[in-house]
Amino acid sequence: LIEKAKERKTVLAVEAALAAPAPDQLFIPRNVRVEVADARSLPLDDGSVNLIVTSPPYGVGRPYAGDGDVAAGDWPSFMHDWLLEAFRVAAPNCRLALNVPLDTSRGGMRPTYAQAVQMAEAAGWEYRSTIVWFDDQLGKSTARGSMDSAAAPHVYAGAEMVALFSKGEWKRES
Repeated sequence: LIEKAKERKTVLAVEAALAAPAPDQLFIPRNVRVEVADARSLPLDDGSVNLIVTSPPYGVGRPYAGDGDVAAGDWPSFMHDWLLEAFRVAAPNCRLALNVPLDTSRGGMRPTYAQAVQMAEAAGWEYRSTIVWFDDQLGKSTARGSMDSAAAPHVYAGAEMVALFSKGEWKRES
């Protein structure tokens, strides 16, 4: 039954994706502007953005259009650079929702979430809270190494973090 339910869930997800409008058919309100650019050099005016929702590259070797992923060792400085640029374009009271994994193991074990929070604060963002997003798509194993080698377990957190920040006051007028 569990396998049948998983198969049905996958079929429903594919059907929903196929039924969704093509990107060129999406409605975008006139007061919304979409830009494609390197996040470290945005074509936006200072203080012009009210909300930033992002899931940046994690430095785990995934390919991206244009450039490859940032190297794991360079990830903290990459994060600081684009978070500083995001702070520049952020309006007063702008909010930032930053989605990153709790930790990563490609390129060496790294506390990805902790590094992201540290770099955001270093760029001027004020930490407000964190949403824990349960992600059951990370794999079936939470401690595969325990089964294969009890001497070196590898624990995979089945969650990602959405850290919330603001530029200045969190409270916004209605």
